[in-house]
Amino acid sequence: MKILIADDERYIRNGIANSIEWGELGISEVLLAEDGLQALEICRIERPCLLITDIRMPGMTGLELASAAVHQYQVQKVIILSGYSEFTYAKEAVRLGVEEYLVKPVDLEQLTGLIRKCVFEISGSLEITF
Repeated sequence: MKILIADDERYIRNGIANSIEWGELGISEVLLAEDGLQALEICRIERPCLLITDIRMPGMTGLELASAAVHQYQVQKVIILSGYSEFTYAKEAVRLGVEEYLVKPVDLEQLTGLIRKCVFEISGSLEITF
């Protein structure tokens, strides 16, 4: 299973990528993007199951990215990270079906637990039943 982390702040993007034991969560590949447009292109090519995105990035907001990734490239779960606790962002995220809206600084244990939950739900939806 692939995950895409999109954040224009390199230390956050790399911090998340380097701080989690991805293999233990069932993640085989961690993809990184520094803005929304690059992230959308990665979604087109790589088809990640899970997207973690910042809310404000150059080129495309995290909300725009989430909508396009889900509708065009079948990304199954989206987690939004934001330095802003503005109600309008959270409301739009809920409307888009975003899994969670976390305000920075993000608690790594909370994020890891949320990723674990998303992977479990995605894995369950990928099972073939007879």
